[in-house]
Amino acid sequence: MPVAEEVDCFWDMFKTVYPRKRGISVPMAKDALRKFLEYGGDQADLIAAAVKYGRIVAESKTEEQFMKTPHVFAGGYFKTFVPKYRRNCPACHGEGFVEGPDGNMVECCCVDRYKEWKA
Repeated sequence: MPVAEEVDCFWDMFKTVYPRKRGISVPMAKDALRKFLEYGGDQADLIAAAVKYGRIVAESKTEEQFMKTPHVFAGGYFKTFVPKYRRNCPACHGEGFVEGPDGNMVECCCVDRYKEWKA
């Protein structure tokens, strides 16, 4: 799928779960999503982070004008809300642990997937 189509599809999914609906620059949001994908970000992670962020702003009754815009969120703010383990990790399958070389269970490397994020 061409990058523009992939970003458009990603935006369509993302905007349905993202809590802020007004005051959004769609071109800036799509550009941030494109960069997120270029940096190797996982779409499922960002969607899950947006859902969690939505729950938190709803519980705290945060007014919409104080919510992060989608481009700020996708640009790095999401790391606060991302699931600890990658849901579709090929090594741990979202469980967070894999068998180590000595046969003992060790934490999967997907826990650090955004540690060095330079978005």
